[in-house]
Amino acid sequence: MMVDQEFDFRGAVRQQWDALARVYQTYRSTGDSFNDLIEIPAMHSLLGDVKDLRVLDAGCGTGELACYCAAAGANVTGVDIAEEMITEARDRATRRNLDIRFLTGDIENLPDLQSGQFDLVIVSVAIAGRLYEIVAESRRLLRNGGALCISDVHPIVNCGQNESRDGKPGIFVHDYFERSLRKTVNPFGQSCGQEDVEFIWQYYTLGDYFDALWKNGFVVERYLEPEPMAEGMPKKLERAKSYPIFFLVRSRKEGRLDES
Repeated sequence: MMVDQEFDFRGAVRQQWDALARVYQTYRSTGDSFNDLIEIPAMHSLLGDVKDLRVLDAGCGTGELACYCAAAGANVTGVDIAEEMITEARDRATRRNLDIRFLTGDIENLPDLQSGQFDLVIVSVAIAGRLYEIVAESRRLLRNGGALCISDVHPIVNCGQNESRDGKPGIFVHDYFERSLRKTVNPFGQSCGQEDVEFIWQYYTLGDYFDALWKNGFVVERYLEPEPMAEGMPKKLERAKSYPIFFLVRSRKEGRLDES
């Protein structure tokens, strides 16, 4: 099942993230998630110097990257579909005395934001729905020559099962090309007394991400499959050094999109 116009995906995603907001904050507060060990340090490297740039953190969650960019001198707007996440992001920015504009909205369609108003758009592990629409909206919001930085869980993780051979962690990949709506339960653990929360997302192959960039007139500048860049729990480090957990892409918006 692919996400289509008849399925209220926006409503489902908003509901699941509002339900998961508290447990997600607890999960990330440990500082030992795969995001902290791999994705966040790699994203910092990918972003480079953001001073004086107009930055959109699309799918900003609790505002970690938005605050990072603002502290580095960027003019930042953060958008997330879940009001609970935006509330936490505002609180985080206030605690750090950072001036960031936060909005509740769907990153597939942000009509309140003007075309070409950003130098940099960040989409950090936030593509749960229509990939092509998210990339197209990012293109609209970027100035010519602006950069789009995407990170996501590597597709082999979302279509694989953990497996060990010769005492080393590995992954058995299956149904890689099955572009379906996928589900899991309590992806960040379960809070005491909380009911199970179903988490859904649209699965894409690695090639789909590059196809979406190409069809929307982006030129890829850098691609990363990062290894751990921080210390962490031995089992997590061993796993992360065996196969990629995340991938990241930095691409540049070229001029006029070929309408042919």
